[in-house]
Amino acid sequence: MGRIIVGLLCSLALVAFLKAEDVDKRFFLKGCRTESDCGPGRCCARYLLIKKFCFPKRGLNQSCNFLNFHGCGCDDGLECRVHKTIGKLKFYRCLESEGSGGYEL
Repeated sequence: MGRIIVGLLCSLALVAFLKAEDVDKRFFLKGCRTESDCGPGRCCARYLLIKKFCFPKRGLNQSCNFLNFHGCGCDDGLECRVHKTIGKLKFYRCLESEGSGGYEL
């Protein structure tokens, strides 16, 4: 019975959270419809399968193993590449794009 009440209270809090008019004050999350709503270094990604919010893109050396979970890809100029391999497991990180950062002769 207690779990049902807690579940209902959480559901009500979520509904109130999503219906709040002042989006910018909601835990620093900004609602969005497209990438252009978010600005540089951020992307528009769905959260909890309900609504889209602006989230930061993954930075240099940050994990990008679960891009579907993160919602955002790597920041501009970075790409998700294999960082380490252990047996058949591959671990990915946002690394500088191939060819970037070098000098052209």
